[in-house]
Amino acid sequence: RQPGDAAGNPSGQPSGAAHPPATGPIQPAPLDEASLDLSFQLAEDLAKQEKWADAYKQYHTIIEMKQGTKVEASYLGAARCLYKQSEFVRCIQLGTSFITQFPKSLKLAEILMFLGLCYQGMDRPDKALPFYDKALMMAGPLLVPKIKELQAACEGAIHA
Repeated sequence: RQPGDAAGNPSGQPSGAAHPPATGPIQPAPLDEASLDLSFQLAEDLAKQEKWADAYKQYHTIIEMKQGTKVEASYLGAARCLYKQSEFVRCIQLGTSFITQFPKSLKLAEILMFLGLCYQGMDRPDKALPFYDKALMMAGPLLVPKIKELQAACEGAIHA
């Protein structure tokens, strides 16, 4: 006979005491910051090699963790990957999710720019222009010329 309680539980603890009842979807095991940094670096390297689908998977893994210093940058990387694969609707969904979760992010201008690019990619310059206008108001000096260029192309397409 095995040691333990009548139910065969070797610890002698009542069944379930070690495991609280599940209250929702199973979350992935948390990674430490070093693991997240490594995943982010792998995603960045894959993106540099233009392996957009593989890079997206790495970025998305970090996004799903919802922790660490790389989450916002991972949203931006994932948006770029989806845009590069012409996955415009998914990119818009991702960008919208980012705006909801990080309304004061310093990366907001870049996300807004990607939303504009997606609408432009879908031949909707009328929907792209407001995103460029908003991005321009929030952009840092390095991003402003790129957004102005996109804005001008959009205005040209609308008035053509």
